[in-house]
Amino acid sequence: PCRGFTPQLAELYNTMKASGRDDFEFIFVSSDRDQESFDEYHAEMPWLALPFENRKAKAALSSMFDVNGIPSLVVVDAEGNTINKSARGPAGAADAAETFPWPPKAMEDISEGVECNGFDINEKAAIVVL
Repeated sequence: PCRGFTPQLAELYNTMKASGRDDFEFIFVSSDRDQESFDEYHAEMPWLALPFENRKAKAALSSMFDVNGIPSLVVVDAEGNTINKSARGPAGAADAAETFPWPPKAMEDISEGVECNGFDINEKAAIVVL
């Protein structure tokens, strides 16, 4: 997440946990530059984190999920399959708690942005019908 979105995501997380949902977990994978920055930022989050010193795992996850920039919010199922690699939008929606785990829609309205089916339309072959 980004610092501006983290409070909203924390509220969503707490709401979902308070409702009795135990079928999910958020895990923070930091791109902070140092341990102090990591500790300060993670203190704002009610969820788990990959230890900052585990940079090899961070690099492997970034590669596995093709993370090229931050913030990134990726949803993965219990078997490690990617459900949505661009979940920032759905996570910020008013109905986010109800629609989690935010699978991509079969069709998106690109007038709202260039994400479609969980990917930026510039990342994969895309047909735009006018």
